[in-house]
Amino acid sequence: MATILVVDDDKAIQEMLKDLLRLHDHDVHTCRDGKQVLAELKRHYYDLMILDVLVPHMNGFVLMEHIRNEEKLKDLPVIMISGIYRSRNHRADMTTKYGVVDYLDKPVSTDRLLDLVARALALPRTMTRQKFGKSMEELDAELEQLLPREAAALAEDEPVTLEKKRPDGRPTTKERQRPPVVEDKVQLLDRPQIGPATQVKISSKLVDQSAKHERQEVERALKGAFKAEAFMLQGTLGKLAVPAVLGKLWHQRASGGLLLRRDAIKKIIYLKEGNPVQVKSNLVSECLGQILLKERLITKAQCEKSVAAIKETGQKQGEILVQMGALTPKNLAFALDLQLETKLYETFAWETGEYRFNDNLEVVDGLSELPWTGPMAVAEGIRRTFREARLKALLAPLLDVRLELGGAIDDVAAAFPEKEQQAIATLALGKTTAQILGRLGLVALEAQRLVYTLLTLGILRPVE
Repeated sequence: MATILVVDDDKAIQEMLKDLLRLHDHDVHTCRDGKQVLAELKRHYYDLMILDVLVPHMNGFVLMEHIRNEEKLKDLPVIMISGIYRSRNHRADMTTKYGVVDYLDKPVSTDRLLDLVARALALPRTMTRQKFGKSMEELDAELEQLLPREAAALAEDEPVTLEKKRPDGRPTTKERQRPPVVEDKVQLLDRPQIGPATQVKISSKLVDQSAKHERQEVERALKGAFKAEAFMLQGTLGKLAVPAVLGKLWHQRASGGLLLRRDAIKKIIYLKEGNPVQVKSNLVSECLGQILLKERLITKAQCEKSVAAIKETGQKQGEILVQMGALTPKNLAFALDLQLETKLYETFAWETGEYRFNDNLEVVDGLSELPWTGPMAVAEGIRRTFREARLKALLAPLLDVRLELGGAIDDVAAAFPEKEQQAIATLALGKTTAQILGRLGLVALEAQRLVYTLLTLGILRPVE
């Protein structure tokens, strides 16, 4: 576990980064202005700092001057972020002049940030400044030379322990474990994971009781309904992506609960005859209040007041906010839909993790339900989250394989816009995937998305 200081004057960004880093077992502290940072760094030891450029009283550039002039802080690893200073010159100045790990533009890619954090913490602190500013490829090569035992163990998916000395001589132990990639090993879901979700902390004043109960229910389901046993569908997301899992279940018109897990994040998607109707998550950051705050539909004060009222009245948060005049019924409906979409579509981007389907789990009464069919949810999720590189990789093994109909096109037509419906009508069945992609009359990305979606839903399938 590393100790990380997050510096940003935006409370929402502070909370987002705290959530993210605590999920990966780090101890996270925050500051909102430059002067506060200097005092904090002198009081406490930090393994890493994530610094926004535009903070009050002393901006990030000036702050870095002070930090690098302090003997005890000159080697502190720093990742800088900015929503305004985006030029290559700024990045070059920061990486060469101040030896920062990297200079990231907002909105920050969480995958990129976590990658940088892991790389920075893997290097001995005394070597960080001379290593930062180099390419990731160069850094990887040097890491392999510096840590041959650890690099070899990582390649074999073995747990790795790195020892690093603090200034007082006490060792800090870090355990890094890559996600499991073995298919159908049911015990994986029951093995303790790094960064338990219970460590995700958002002020209790901003979280309603229903969100806490939902998290507890998901955790209980893992130990009960999804405890290791033979399920009709289970495996790893590295081999079968989330939309492909949902597509299989829709094709079978299955009803029950689908557990998805990546590290400490756990979600359950409830299905009726293959259509996703509800989603539960153990992330309190996906509760209604947090969604409303993120969309700036309510203020922090209004959120706190509504949470307090829930405890007194037992009403739902949305109803209370409407009664307070803080939210219109229309905006509440929008936020509830957005909350469900956020819970669901966040999983479509997962490229690692595990899944299990339990056909004995029933839909929970009283919860908001998704208004989509299975094909609509799958098609929209792929449209929102799948980039061309990922689609190319998924379709590559099938390019020379002939495809045929595996289901009724009419069952899925409503899931696609008119332009794609017209393309579906021209499908050259019996041709190879590459030939079909070239004859759809769509740009490459649109064609790849359409064919992959039809494959996941079982409408197209390889000729046997």
